[in-house]
Amino acid sequence: MAIGFGVGGSNDCTGPAAEAKRDQIGYRVAKLPMANVLRTETIAEPRGFMKMLIGKDSDEILGFTAFGVEASELMAAVQTAMVGRMPFTMLRDAIFTHPTMSEGLVFLLGQVESRQGELEAAKPYGAAAGKALH
Repeated sequence: MAIGFGVGGSNDCTGPAAEAKRDQIGYRVAKLPMANVLRTETIAEPRGFMKMLIGKDSDEILGFTAFGVEASELMAAVQTAMVGRMPFTMLRDAIFTHPTMSEGLVFLLGQVESRQGELEAAKPYGAAAGKALH
């Protein structure tokens, strides 16, 4: 059940986090300062952050917020994943063009704990690609 996709609500009073709390849906949170995204070095604009809510008992993306230069690039990628009901792991394990803002999703989602409370290891790109090619 997707809660929503949107910009805004950097606190828990508005946005997807407030909706999840209101509806008593458990979630995991991933946060990353834009300064940790390599693209921000090439454009000298490190201000901002991104935040994603992921279902506690599923890998569904419940909501996403991004503030910063070229945040619309991130929004398009995450919205596509949400509309397609793809798990967050699809974005985490993807190979994005370097340097782009979307590449930052790998860093954001690489820190998400598994549903069992452990840090999930990203699957090697070659393993997934090999299955798709054969």
